[in-house]
Amino acid sequence: SVQLLFSFKLTDVQGTLKEHLSLCQHITQHLSSILEEQLNLIKMFLDKGTHDNSCSSGFVYMSPGALVQRGTLMVLIPDKGTVKCGVWSWKAVAHEGIEQGSQVPYVRWALGQSCAVLLMNPNEGDLSPEEHVRRVWERFLSKSVAERITVVAHGYGGLAFVHLLCHQLHEVRQRVWAVAFIDSSHSMWHQPLGASGRDWLKAHARMWILSSKPMNRQLGSLKAGCRVMSAGTQCLCTKSSHKTLDICFLLSIFLLFVRLFANVSKLYCQYPNLQCFASHLHSLSFSHFVTLQPHTPLCIILRF
Repeated sequence: SVQLLFSFKLTDVQGTLKEHLSLCQHITQHLSSILEEQLNLIKMFLDKGTHDNSCSSGFVYMSPGALVQRGTLMVLIPDKGTVKCGVWSWKAVAHEGIEQGSQVPYVRWALGQSCAVLLMNPNEGDLSPEEHVRRVWERFLSKSVAERITVVAHGYGGLAFVHLLCHQLHEVRQRVWAVAFIDSSHSMWHQPLGASGRDWLKAHARMWILSSKPMNRQLGSLKAGCRVMSAGTQCLCTKSSHKTLDICFLLSIFLLFVRLFANVSKLYCQYPNLQCFASHLHSLSFSHFVTLQPHTPLCIILRF
């Protein structure tokens, strides 16, 4: 493999900016090759009839046949800013690697459970994040035959999803089964979501934030409109601080989807050891979790 060196000097502002942009460009190219060549994702443009990067509205990545695949379709929405499609955090990728700061682990795990995936890309093109999420919903997600759509939204991506919910509540709640917010910027104080929308969000969404409390300990937050959970102290010890939040609770997000998908009593009858299995998953350390493979028994449960 080719090793690239990037030199940063705090006294050289322009030089540091140039190196930073070069690093981000390299990460983008490397990540695109992983998404397309290793995970076989397809680039789909938002403007109808457009098949190249000249599309002014941008593009998304999705798995082959994602819109005609029954079962579960997982949607990933990144934060606002300079992050590109497939990236949670530049800083986390630079400090910790692709497995920590990108959406690759989410995509790999979902595909391992026979789920379809769609990666939104709100920071490219001429649309605002809110407009991008709405366009993707109207262009792709509303036409999907998936029985269950799940959403993982980070930062401003959470606000953009709630914006969609405010304007297309009936359609969204008919299709979306679960929402996992990662340190989301949305707020029930400032977004006009009515009583029925708030009830839906409370029942179908969870949010994880940085906290010194143990992982998955419930925290209090009125503006989120849903149960808020701790991402755990393990995230606080990383070089990238809150920017590695996303990978720390990947396991918790999948467990949330399991619980909201399934008729729990039915599953307990069919899989008597499910409760013990779920307890075991909660007890796993982060270092243990990142070594888990897609054939872990969770794949059996996620198909419900």
